[in-house]
Order: sequence, then C-alpha cells, then structure tokens
Amino acid sequence: MKQAWAATIHSALVSQKMATLCLGR
Repeated sequence: MKQAWAATIHSALVSQKMATLCLGR
C-alpha cells in the first residue's frame, strides 16, 4: 500500500518537474 502511494507521489513530482522545465524554457 505504502509503495503504491510512494510511486504515485514520485510520478506526480516527476510530471511537475518536467512541466516546470518545459515552461522554464
């Protein structure tokens, strides 16, 4: 259960980071 939660948070952070990089350009 906790692993799935961590994976969800991690993918959300990665998506946010990618979006920030794209916008930063």
